[in-house]
Amino acid sequence: MTIQTDLEAYTTLKKLLAELTDLSAELLELDDAPPDEAELPISGCITELCATQQQLADFFAQAQRWEEAACAAMDEAGRISDRALAERYEKYSWLSDFLMQAGVSRPA
Repeated sequence: MTIQTDLEAYTTLKKLLAELTDLSAELLELDDAPPDEAELPISGCITELCATQQQLADFFAQAQRWEEAACAAMDEAGRISDRALAERYEKYSWLSDFLMQAGVSRPA
């Protein structure tokens, strides 16, 4: 499955996926041409997401459990009391949101 990103998002994606061990991303193409003046000054790239539908389903299910645990641990001010849980939630909620915005659908 290929997705189009900018280089910064690809780098973050690759790092987070490496932490999950069974998912990965590989850079297929990098557009290093200077952007048009009307565009943002970000190099685009095409990324191959190396994951089966089952691996994606497992990831999204785990991300959902992390989100539920984080919400359960929030105080009245919206802070998560468990620091490790808060860090995991921040990292992997970004990844989950990013994948969905990139067109990766949550398997049923």
